[in-house]
Amino acid sequence: MTRSAFGSEKKQQGYVLLLSVIFLSVIAVVIAGSFLLLGLAHGQTNFALQQSAQARGLAEACAETALDNLRQNPGYAGNETLSITTDGSCNILPISFSDPTYTIQTNATVGQAVKNLIITAEPQTAGDGSSTLMHVDSWAE
Repeated sequence: MTRSAFGSEKKQQGYVLLLSVIFLSVIAVVIAGSFLLLGLAHGQTNFALQQSAQARGLAEACAETALDNLRQNPGYAGNETLSITTDGSCNILPISFSDPTYTIQTNATVGQAVKNLIITAEPQTAGDGSSTLMHVDSWAE
C-alpha cells in the first residue's frame, strides 16, 4: 500500500513541475515579446524625430532662401518649391507685404513629418549704405 501511495505522490509532483515550467515559459515569452515591441516602438519614434528634424531644416533653408531673395530683389513674390534633398522638398508660399514688413511662410515635408514656418522681416540699409539687409522681427514654427 505504501508503494502505490508513493507512486501517486511522484506523479503529482511531476505534474506540478510540468505546470510550473509551462507557466514560467509563458511568462518569459510575454516579457521577451514586451521588450521586442518596446524596442520596435522606440525605433519608430526615433525615425519620426529624425524626419521631423529634417523637415524643420528644410523649412528653415527655404526661409533663408526667401530672405536672401528679398534682400536682392524687394519685388520677390515667393510661391516656389525647392528640392534641396532627395528625401523631401520645401515650399515658399506667396510672400505678403505690408509696408515695411514682409511675411514669409514656408513649409517642408519629409516622410510623414511636416513643418511650417512664419517669418516677418523688414529691409534695412547697411551702415555704409552699400547693401540691403533683412532684419528678422519674428521667426515662429
